Amino acid sequence: DALKNGLVDIAVVTTPLDCSDSLKSTPIKIIQEVAICGTAFSFLEKNQLTLSELAEYPLICLGEQTKTFDFYSEFFKQNGVVFSPSVEAATADQIMPLVMHDLGIGFVPTAFLSNVKEADSIHVLHLKESIPPRSVCLVKRTGTSLSIAAKKLEEMIQEAKFMR
Repeated sequence: DALKNGLVDIAVVTTPLDCSDSLKSTPIKIIQEVAICGTAFSFLEKNQLTLSELAEYPLICLGEQTKTFDFYSEFFKQNGVVFSPSVEAATADQIMPLVMHDLGIGFVPTAFLSNVKEADSIHVLHLKESIPPRSVCLVKRTGTSLSIAAKKLEEMIQEAKFMR
């Protein structure tokens, strides 16, 4: 919305996206997310779980006004399960600490796991239904010139895209 309203020049967001004709989206990275839990729910990692079984436990997700919430709502719905998180985090980086403190099961990009210092406190759960991959996208308005700073940032993001 900030991009559509001209409050920002570019945005880096995850799919799903609602791109109108006035916006151009460029995928910059594919991410795969996994379900994780803390030690209190570690007994779940021994078995392959269905989404229905997972939904019996407290779930942690970003808030209802986010595309991440929409993504998981749709994913669960497509598999015949109601998505009803018990805890809503304000930002993605809050999910891991909430999981580590055993407040529920969360979904994070696999890249988040490489930063875990206390590896024994995070357990990856194996789901019967595969979480679809998502994209991180650079989005900008069409027909509008970027500021010098935004142009430079776009260049840096594009260069980093090819340096991985």
